[in-house]
Amino acid sequence: MFHFELHHVPATKFQAPDALSRRGLGEGEIAEDDDDSWLDEIVLLAQTSGINRLPSAALSLPSCNLARGREEINLREIDKFLRTLDAPNFATPQQHQRFIRLATQFMILDGNMFKRNSHGTPLRVILEPEARLRILAQAHDELGHKGVQALWEMLRTRFYWPKMRNDIAHHVASCHTCQVRNTRKMEIPATVSEPSAVFERVYIDVMNMPKAGRFTKIVAARDDLTGTCEAMAIKEANASTLARFFWTHIYCRYGCPRHVITDNGSEVKVGFAELMKRLGIPHIRISAYNKHATGVVERGHFTLREALVRACRGNLRKWPELLPLAVFADRITVSRITGYSPYQLLHGTDPVLPFDLAEATFLVSGFRTGMTTAELLALRIRQLSKLNSDVERATETLRKSRFQSRAHFEKRFKHRLQKRDYLPGELVLVRNVALENQVSVNRKTLERYLGPYQVVRKNRGGAYVLAELDGTELASNPTAAFRLLPYITRNHAFMKNGGGATTSDENESSEDSTSSESDAESA
Repeated sequence: MFHFELHHVPATKFQAPDALSRRGLGEGEIAEDDDDSWLDEIVLLAQTSGINRLPSAALSLPSCNLARGREEINLREIDKFLRTLDAPNFATPQQHQRFIRLATQFMILDGNMFKRNSHGTPLRVILEPEARLRILAQAHDELGHKGVQALWEMLRTRFYWPKMRNDIAHHVASCHTCQVRNTRKMEIPATVSEPSAVFERVYIDVMNMPKAGRFTKIVAARDDLTGTCEAMAIKEANASTLARFFWTHIYCRYGCPRHVITDNGSEVKVGFAELMKRLGIPHIRISAYNKHATGVVERGHFTLREALVRACRGNLRKWPELLPLAVFADRITVSRITGYSPYQLLHGTDPVLPFDLAEATFLVSGFRTGMTTAELLALRIRQLSKLNSDVERATETLRKSRFQSRAHFEKRFKHRLQKRDYLPGELVLVRNVALENQVSVNRKTLERYLGPYQVVRKNRGGAYVLAELDGTELASNPTAAFRLLPYITRNHAFMKNGGGATTSDENESSEDSTSSESDAESA
């Protein structure tokens, strides 16, 4: 961890600096133990930032978690001393002097304890957890649900208690209204696909289009390696239509792919799923609204749609007629990542376009009428000779590009990446992606997250099965991990006990115990 070397110096050559550590105690001198009170702050910081790993019994204000900590105990002893002048018994004079110095920072005025403030008016000391919670509720819940910094600036000039900022951070984070209105979006670590063969992995998806006669949608498939696109205009998205599209446009043209990736809609069930099973093709179905998992085909949707709209020149009813031309244009366009067009990687040669024939470009150099079979084959061999090397070069370039994109993605969203799995029973909120996709005037005023729900299990694809708090599983498809946020609860033990703060398990109510360790995880 260091960029220097350590060299040992014998004590015989290091006597002057080393003398203090070898000094013995003087007459009547007592060696005082080290003050380890700073450890409380370190522990509290770890508990506050990692409160999701605390048992449910500790779910209260962070300052109440360590109600028996040295700083809290000192504050109560100072309050008693200022009111009665009865100082606690200390083992050494040094401890007594330290206590007196600390007590001079406080005073009693009109029966209340205040902390002296050299930069302003004295600060009212709040000892009781109920009073702390009441102040936090009034400042946050009744004054516009401000953030941590705004709430801290508001209270720090009026009140004082140990770990007040930690209490503020927890109170804001555990506000239900703030959580369901949260604009934060989680991201999941990117997985890199490394295809090594043409049409090894095929992505299939359906996109909506303006109605043109009987057609309302386009079903599109895209190869992961070459980016080759196949598309067909359809009247409605159902299992039989997708099965027919896969059979005619993919299987009968390119053979059997190793994997087929689709979303989890109803159109990829029944007939389509039966076709995948009959052909023995592994069918990977992603969770709803998870555009990250089908990015290969999702990114192509925009390009294909834009090409169609521009080619229609205002008459959108012509898009079914222009779809084959748009797909061909997409296929011959060179990718800025691989440096090759899908057509080149698929056929091993450049496409011959009408202007190549009219202008006699080099793409058709050497071809003429009256050629012998041997001459024609020689030219074709020269055209196809680079196919294998081109595919290998494109594969390596694509692999490097995707790993670079992954590194850039993780660097950009390092504070929003999900770093752990949710455990069964843990409370979570679900991002309302359906609301985000709506074109509505009042959607900005609606809740951005739904819940809380409890986690039932995580499936093999990485999505989560959720349930209502009474244990009823949601009938919808499993939820993608990036749509979830941990739900932070407010289980203040002293509010249920009616007494002071406590951290002991025996003082927790039975209702607390049912929340289990999952509540602590989500907090």
